[in-house]
Amino acid sequence: MASSDRFKPVRRVAENRERKAAKSFGDAQQRVQEQEGKLQQLRIFELEYQKRFEDTSRCGMASSQLQEYQSFMAKLQITIKQQEMMVEQSRRESGSKKLHWQQKYTRTQAIGKAMDRFSREEHLARERNEQKESDEFGLRKGGPREI
Repeated sequence: MASSDRFKPVRRVAENRERKAAKSFGDAQQRVQEQEGKLQQLRIFELEYQKRFEDTSRCGMASSQLQEYQSFMAKLQITIKQQEMMVEQSRRESGSKKLHWQQKYTRTQAIGKAMDRFSREEHLARERNEQKESDEFGLRKGGPREI
């Protein structure tokens, strides 16, 4: 069996692993986008709620309303901080998945290059053998003639 043929199953396995790593990386990127979207929604909600409070407070407000607002804003700030941590965690995970995929990609490329090199060497060896056989056949068929 030729060296390049022996590498075919290895290449298939490497390509499958690379494909899985690429999918995992893509999924991680999508989670980052989702987490960033949630964070942005929370920040927009915070700004809207703050504006509503400012508008309402201009007309006067009871101390109980002020306490409710402060309590709600404190909870919202905690939620925003938690979401920021989720975004960072998702980014780290995505970075890790990207590195894993890049390693699998590099391995697949190296195996492909090795297979290409083996194929070229095998092709050149076949050509040399064919040329040698052709030369030997020519010598036998048209060898030295006596007159």
